[in-house]
Amino acid sequence: MSAALPQFAWDSLFDALHLSLWPAEADPAEVESAWNEPRSLFDRIETLTRDSERWLTPDHTGSSNSRNSAADPDREPGPQSIRYISLAAHPDLAVEKLATELDWRGDAASFVIRHEYVLFMKHAMARISNPPDDSYRGRFFVTGQSGIGKSLGCYYLLFRLLATGQSVFFLNSPKNVYYFSRDGVQRASEVSEAWPRMVEALRNSWVLIDVDDKPDWMPPSIFNRAHCIVWTASESDGTRRFVKTFGAEKWYMKGWSSTEIEALTERLSVKRKRVAERLAMGGPVARSLFGGIPIPTRESMETDIQAALRGNIFAFDSGDSPIFIIQPRVSTNGLQRTDYAAEFVSDRIAHLTFDIAQDHLERIQGQLGAALDAPSTSTVAGEFLEGMIHRALNRGVRLPVIFGAGTLAGTFPLDDIQSGTPAASESAAAKRPLYLRPTSANFAILATDDKLGFVHCASGGGDYFTHRRDIFRTLLRIVTRLPRGMRRSEMPVVYCVVGTQHARVRALVGEAKRRLEELKGLEARELGEEMYVREADAEEARRRIGMFGVVGYTFHYRLGFVEVSE
Repeated sequence: MSAALPQFAWDSLFDALHLSLWPAEADPAEVESAWNEPRSLFDRIETLTRDSERWLTPDHTGSSNSRNSAADPDREPGPQSIRYISLAAHPDLAVEKLATELDWRGDAASFVIRHEYVLFMKHAMARISNPPDDSYRGRFFVTGQSGIGKSLGCYYLLFRLLATGQSVFFLNSPKNVYYFSRDGVQRASEVSEAWPRMVEALRNSWVLIDVDDKPDWMPPSIFNRAHCIVWTASESDGTRRFVKTFGAEKWYMKGWSSTEIEALTERLSVKRKRVAERLAMGGPVARSLFGGIPIPTRESMETDIQAALRGNIFAFDSGDSPIFIIQPRVSTNGLQRTDYAAEFVSDRIAHLTFDIAQDHLERIQGQLGAALDAPSTSTVAGEFLEGMIHRALNRGVRLPVIFGAGTLAGTFPLDDIQSGTPAASESAAAKRPLYLRPTSANFAILATDDKLGFVHCASGGGDYFTHRRDIFRTLLRIVTRLPRGMRRSEMPVVYCVVGTQHARVRALVGEAKRRLEELKGLEARELGEEMYVREADAEEARRRIGMFGVVGYTFHYRLGFVEVSE
């Protein structure tokens, strides 16, 4: 055994973990699988497929791909099962928070290997193996909503690196630095001086940091000598300085999927009703769902919402809001992990917020313009605007002129955003105009006697599909799947862009019109490929697209709709 590093001493706290995972041979082979994990880790992981009965819908989990603007199906849906380590079967891996889990749950105690952890590891390894330029260094800040399992993600990285025989510096507090190497585990309370042996060790090591309770703290600059650094935490002043000083790349982690929640509920033998109630109040967050913390009461949530509405509800600390959850932003090519978009924690919290907000509409109206243009808040701002429109129409505000300027005959929920199927019978659909409203989204469908309208509370900032041609693909899909009593094949379809600022809406209308003209200029075969329709249906799709149009309106909760001229 070599001598301990300067400032370090041998420590036994993590000896069992080290002995369990560190390979006997150098460069251990990875198990050929979708995860490519070393054998000593892979053999400890089990798989649990959720019960075939789905009892949660994507809307329960606040999916940015299911709730947001009738978006396409999830571009990164993840597996339909969970992978986990039984901590009772492998107590040598039950360190820190995992030890608490084992004490609490006994035989059911599980360390869930989220798909998110594997995705990040693949991303980090790919960036290090194939850097984008000669100056690139592997520095990462992994963040997301408070309580979704960022610390556990750090444990997965630690376990995986140890199982490959990779030396690691692990910081679990500002005063605890552990060094894992072939010889064992060392500990220091402070690392500041750049001793040659220390620098050499850092150059060949990863640094993992799991410090989330010291908002002003930042790792000492000596750690910037490391081969790779990963810090998992919520955003704070310290992490922002780290990103700037170390040149770290942000990577936002998603909230829990319905598959993960359902499978872990089954694994832990927790009552579904209890989990569903926690989900409705706390969102798809592991700490709220399974962490044993008290569930927020309606009264406490109302207090939090009132406090937020007294200021700017769209100005909140990312990752730590009781009203909003942050998710990776959706982009044309999938999830944009370097930035986030806020969503309501759940449909219940969204509706509660809309109800309380009726006493604060003047203030919210003044905040909507900036919030619609900010990528991080454009989705929730759009939902607020749609909620204002819906309530205004129900109290008698007249429809946009293009729809006859009448008043609503009724409202029906739109159950399935992807299929466009409303919860309304064909007989009920005879009443016009109808407002078909999806749950917690920033669009709605207006069905009159002679046209269909897609009312989209759009933005110029973060609403990702306003700027894509496939907004019309979404329109075509929904229109063709509405019950026959609600549409006729010869009906014009109006894409109605609604915002709060005249200039912004005018720009978006111009852009949408250009996109639509591009589609109308395509041959049937090309259009069919663009719209994802069968070749046999391409001519019909082209005919329908030819009946699409675009208009724009601003909306004020007192003044109603004002048409935007070009």
